[in-house]
Amino acid sequence: MENFKLFVTFHKAFPFHADSSWQARAAYEPQLDLGGDYICTSEFAPNIAELLPGGEQVDPFRVGYLAQTIATEYWILHHLRDVRYVGVTGYRRYPLFAHDRCDVRPVIPARPTPENLQAIGSDAHIAVMESILAVHDVIVPRALTHPLSVRDQYLEEQLQSTWDLFIDCVAEVVPEHRHLLPWFDLTFTASFCGPMGMTPLGIFKEYADSYARIVSLMCQRAERPFVVVDPNARMKTDRWIGYLAERYYPFFLFANRLTTFQVPTVYLD
Repeated sequence: MENFKLFVTFHKAFPFHADSSWQARAAYEPQLDLGGDYICTSEFAPNIAELLPGGEQVDPFRVGYLAQTIATEYWILHHLRDVRYVGVTGYRRYPLFAHDRCDVRPVIPARPTPENLQAIGSDAHIAVMESILAVHDVIVPRALTHPLSVRDQYLEEQLQSTWDLFIDCVAEVVPEHRHLLPWFDLTFTASFCGPMGMTPLGIFKEYADSYARIVSLMCQRAERPFVVVDPNARMKTDRWIGYLAERYYPFFLFANRLTTFQVPTVYLD
């Protein structure tokens, strides 16, 4: 059994340190030229497509666009058993476990050079992860503080109807946490990158299972779940599956009283 695995989700070619012992490439879309092997999550059954309305399940590139990293999370939920701690991220964002503790930046920009990618994926991070997780439940990205609450920050560029449906479905799927839903209105500081740090596999699956059930309910109940209001918008309204997951994950950690340790995020550009 492996101790740590970070699954890096791709949808197009981008530099990656394929020799890392604890990082792996994943994508939903088949036959991508990523410069090396990857886990194609659409080749497994079940996969994330089963949560979507019938008309959205046909084209794997459409599914990958809508689900983003959540397709990888769903694959972990149903098909991964031999890893103690897991993380999921997109191909531009990486948790930096071994870092200069005097550098308090939440996000560190970097170029995707072979040297930087090797440093991000080196085995030097393993001992740091082990020491942190001996004390804390979960490793998360450093929190960001916004002038708006988690709810209002989402609504800056997304639909009120989608948010309202999300809250209703959270209350239905995890009724034991219904009384904690004001967290979304009261919280201005949170980690918004989802489970890209390291989470024990069992806890990760609890999160992924509850979020999958939320998404499934939302897809069943929304009249037009993937409407695009503005095709030129930076955050298009049909990609809510990923955007809401980034807000549900910190709520899940809070509601389950899990202790967290924050590390910076490297953003490759």
